[in-house]
Amino acid sequence: MKFLFVHSRFPGPFRHLAPDLARNGTHRVAALHMRSDLPDRAGGVALFGCVAQRGSCPDVHPWLQPLEARTIRGETVFRAALGLRAGGFDPDVIIGHPSGGEMLFIRDVWPQARIALSCDYYLRSDGRDVSFDPEFAEGDPLPQGRPLFQNLHLDLSLRGMDAGYAPTAFQARSFPPQIAERLGILPHGVDTQRFSPDPAATVALDEETSLDATSTVITFEAPVLDPASGLHRLIRAAPAMLAACPTAHLVVIGRDVAAPDGTSWRERFAGKAWADMRPQDRRRVHFIGQPDAQGRLHILQRTTLYLHLSYPLPLPQAVLEAMSVGACVVAADGDPVREVVTDGETGRLVDFFDTDGLVDCIATLLASPALRERLGAAARSLVQQRFDLRRVALPRARRWVEALARF
Repeated sequence: MKFLFVHSRFPGPFRHLAPDLARNGTHRVAALHMRSDLPDRAGGVALFGCVAQRGSCPDVHPWLQPLEARTIRGETVFRAALGLRAGGFDPDVIIGHPSGGEMLFIRDVWPQARIALSCDYYLRSDGRDVSFDPEFAEGDPLPQGRPLFQNLHLDLSLRGMDAGYAPTAFQARSFPPQIAERLGILPHGVDTQRFSPDPAATVALDEETSLDATSTVITFEAPVLDPASGLHRLIRAAPAMLAACPTAHLVVIGRDVAAPDGTSWRERFAGKAWADMRPQDRRRVHFIGQPDAQGRLHILQRTTLYLHLSYPLPLPQAVLEAMSVGACVVAADGDPVREVVTDGETGRLVDFFDTDGLVDCIATLLASPALRERLGAAARSLVQQRFDLRRVALPRARRWVEALARF
């Protein structure tokens, strides 16, 4: 079979599936991408890059800016796909990621191919995304309509889909019912051999702070540090949290992003909280940005409590990786995390808006090593049973894709 993967930042969610299909020459596998740092071939996958020939218009209506950017990306991939077709490449199956617009016009190039989409999320305005947190609700009700425009490219791409899948049931349910019922559930998978406990792991945060087996470490992680990540809930809880846990270090992993006033969200939230915190406690707070893969792994292996405090948005892979190393997870309650965290069994759930409850939960767990160990062990067992990359996730994805190819 001939497979084509399409993702502007390939490999993305296909980092395991694409080379697995290409392994041993079983199938011919290629990928279309928009990166400038990839070779012509990797892991048995032929790589074809393309570059947009134009940028977005600065004067377009703000709600249409995402659609315009994705249309440009879709056109770029379309023209590159025409080149592949002219060169004789006609895939049997095309597996793409529609969130960036790459799949908008693929059906026009290869109308006979089977098209499968990796579906992440369908934005909603029902209180789950746009208006979940009243603190950041906009006074003008009209912006509630923005998800309609932000989903337009998805609607167009989904019309050309023969089959699709989502990594979690929550993500599948976010799509309109007529799409959700057609989506399989294929988790990305976790390398549980790599993400495993290591009592000997150490990590130096800076010249003064090194974490080892004697350290108490509370880790908060998010791709970007903004309100949706729960950063403000963390920072407001930090003074009481660190006062109650005088030996604990708070390690914050994530990239700073700007708030509307031009400062970072971290700066905006930290002012009052830091004023309420003792200087010796502030020195135990470490914002470390995005560490490299090995450094992050060692931090997870040294983590006593792992905090996931985001809005009810798709569960990050990072949470499953933390569970896989046996970290005790404390998460803001919501549908996404309930798929893997059962309160009192594989972690603890707290109300997103309950700062005192978060502090009490952390203090209780830090005072209860046996409970932490039990929750962490159960979390690792769950990931091994349901998400192990080699034994569960990858074989399931391979069977699903090959069945689609034979259909």
